[in-house]
Amino acid sequence: MRYKKLNIELIVLDDECDEIAAELNATLDRLEETFTLICGGLEAVTFERALTTKRSALTHTIAAAQTGVNRAHDAITRVLHAVI
Repeated sequence: MRYKKLNIELIVLDDECDEIAAELNATLDRLEETFTLICGGLEAVTFERALTTKRSALTHTIAAAQTGVNRAHDAITRVLHAVI
């Protein structure tokens, strides 16, 4: 028999977590009445969200490309000064 695992990640406000967890547990209970659920449950983890935004992968790529362009520009400038 084949199984599939469903991973669901929700980020909610800390003061709403208990109510949302209760609703999700009730929904899982209703699903169990109709479907075969193997090992279901919820896990709540508290974390602090940093106020600073993280750089995206695109921002890192653009910064790396700019660094490469700047280095190439410097190298060409040095070569041109050496020739002249």
